Amino acid sequence: MQLELVPGDLIVPVGIEIHISRQRPGEYARLLPHLGAVTANPLYVGDDFKNEGIELVGSAPGSGGEFILVAICLEIDSTGRYQVRTFYATSREKIERRRQKGVLWNIL
Repeated sequence: MQLELVPGDLIVPVGIEIHISRQRPGEYARLLPHLGAVTANPLYVGDDFKNEGIELVGSAPGSGGEFILVAICLEIDSTGRYQVRTFYATSREKIERRRQKGVLWNIL
């Protein structure tokens, strides 16, 4: 993707928290503690070219291999932070389909 990003903090804006907790109430509290690990050490990175930003996919530590997709905006906000746009659990099959479409790429 040839991106050069300025180091910065990553936040989940309140509006996004509310949206995700309503859309996926069981996932929100379970996945939120793993966002830092996934964004710091993703297995895959991608861009669906439909939404602003990029997607990072990683495995949640201690989750038995569950994958988490975290979409982030690449523009730093007025407070100097990157913003999470959404996050959710995803399956290996969906990851593989997205890799075959050229939407996700291995980090390594």
